[in-house]
Amino acid sequence: MKETVSEKCPELVAQWSNKNLPLMPSDVTIGSHKRVWWRGSCGHEWQAIVKNRVKGSDCPYCNGNQLLKGFNDLATMKPELVSEWSDKNHPLMPDMVLSCTNKSVWWRCIQGHEWIAKIADRYYGSQCPYCEGHMLYKGFNDLASNYPELAKEWSEKNAPKRADEVFPKSRENVWWKCRVCGYEWRAVIDSRVKGSSCPVCSDRVVVAGVNDLATTDPELISEWDYDRNTMISPEQVHRNSLRIVWWTCGRGHRWRAKIADRAIDKEPCHICRKEFDKELPDILLRHCLKQAGYTVIVDEEELIGIPLANFIKEKNAVIEFSKPFYNTKDGYRWEFAKTQLCKNARIKLIRILRKRDKEFEDCVCITRLNDSDEALAEAIELALHILRIEISIDVKADRPHLFEKYTAIGQL
Repeated sequence: MKETVSEKCPELVAQWSNKNLPLMPSDVTIGSHKRVWWRGSCGHEWQAIVKNRVKGSDCPYCNGNQLLKGFNDLATMKPELVSEWSDKNHPLMPDMVLSCTNKSVWWRCIQGHEWIAKIADRYYGSQCPYCEGHMLYKGFNDLASNYPELAKEWSEKNAPKRADEVFPKSRENVWWKCRVCGYEWRAVIDSRVKGSSCPVCSDRVVVAGVNDLATTDPELISEWDYDRNTMISPEQVHRNSLRIVWWTCGRGHRWRAKIADRAIDKEPCHICRKEFDKELPDILLRHCLKQAGYTVIVDEEELIGIPLANFIKEKNAVIEFSKPFYNTKDGYRWEFAKTQLCKNARIKLIRILRKRDKEFEDCVCITRLNDSDEALAEAIELALHILRIEISIDVKADRPHLFEKYTAIGQL
């Protein structure tokens, strides 16, 4: 005799619905194909074949296999999606579909975009493909709409594709045309959105006549050492280049320096700079006196037979700056003799010394406090004051144009 439900499956006896009366679990076998009512511990009632229940089938509402409004419909399970349910689905409504069904329906986001997607995908978190950037929506998430300035550099070489037909995050390599210099190049769309610019304007590519050194800094061409830079020319490099090349100045010096240092930082010939700094005291003094209308004779020899560095004709006076050899034995003798000769010729001699220099008798000695520009200016002003010449000196202000004159042959 076949086994009954009550004998084999006592757990199903507890789910036997009263709707089946007078039929009881003891009246049906476990292999019966009879469809009867069941009531689960969840409180739901449904009909199912006895044999299927014995094999393990459970509440179809809890399993999501059958719709039960107010329990497993979309409106109940995901009420936030109800507002995005499109009218195109009418008469189908959110409370008429399972929350996890694979049925595809229309949706409309808060931005007004409409698209088709599976209900289950929306239940598990998928969003508007246009807002998320997965699908193109002209006028909303295309390149032209989001980056109009970049769209202006969209090259005609990309035709028929247009800037409003691609995503800003696209990895597609397309043509661009710079609005400034007109150069055309290929670059990934996403890289342009992230800030990459024209390779010519940013000096990553050199184009003769546009951003080469000869075009941007023509004043440096005269100092380009063509004899030593045999493998490269000013038309092949840009002003931001860190390349080290040879240069030659108007005074005949040759040296190596980075192109950017010369073009951007305006670094001059370092040999001229060194020589200028060495001669600055004399150059500054002569400049100030000439500006004040005095006649300065440089290295005057006729008066005492040996050179006098800065002879001021109107004052019959000489101002000299100490040199390194002054402190040598021969140098001191030479300067001592000069002092005596000036005294005998009734020429007033004023010496401006460094702190380590020896002083001389029979002349005026002024010792600089230190090697700063300020100390130099104070010493010169004091020397001129002794000669009844009142001049205010600003070394920092005078240095640039004095150096410019110094590097121009014959100016100083």
